Parts: sequence; structure tokens; C-alpha cells
Amino acid sequence: MIKAVAYYRAASPEGAEMGLQRQKEAVREYAKKNGFEIAAEVEAIESGTSADRDSLRQLKEEVDRTESKVVLTRNIDRIARNPLVMEEVADNLGGVDIRGVEGLQYEDGILKKTGLDAAERGTGRRLLFEDGC
Repeated sequence: MIKAVAYYRAASPEGAEMGLQRQKEAVREYAKKNGFEIAAEVEAIESGTSADRDSLRQLKEEVDRTESKVVLTRNIDRIARNPLVMEEVADNLGGVDIRGVEGLQYEDGILKKTGLDAAERGTGRRLLFEDGC
């Protein structure tokens, strides 16, 4: 199994409990189905607009402590909403892959979008875009 740290974030306290619970369910299910061991979990209630956040420092500590190779989150906008902030966070994390279990991933310095195109729904084919979206 591949070690991973799970990251969950809500922007504000309103509805945070339910939102964080949904994130946990999605990430845990993805990890179980895809051979990841969740070695640690980090939870935060804060804005995702800055790379200078306590939860991201804690995330870095957990990645290092557990020697994890991947950060799992429901969607990478839980890590950062701005691609430039995402790049800074990824650099701070030491190059681990950041996988959004629904939507986007940040791997090898490339922001990737995965999912089913509307025309392809039902065929099961996945599309991968490496357009820096």
C-alpha cells in the first residue's frame, strides 16, 4: 500500500461538520479502492486563499513524519483555490503528489483534470487534460 496523508478543509464554520464528513467519506473510500493507506489526517476550518496556513504546516509535518508519497483530498481546491498558491504549496510539501479524488490532481508539477466528458458518460472512458487549468 502507498502511504498518504488525507487533508480536509472547510472555508467557514457554517456547515463545516457535514462538509468535512463528506470529504472524509470520499477520501477514505478512494483510498480503500485504490490501495492507499491513510497514515494521517489533517482537518482545517479556514480560507484556502493563502499558502501560509497552520493546517498546511501541519500537513507538511505529517507528510514528513509518515514518509507519505501522496496527499489525498476530496478536490484540490481544498488545498488551494489559486494555481499559483497550489504550486507554492506543492513545492513546500517537497514534491509529493496531491490527488483530488474528485476532479483535479497535482502530479509532477502539472495540474491535471480527470473525469468523464459529458459525451463520454456511460462509456467509462476517462479523459485527462494537462492544460494547466
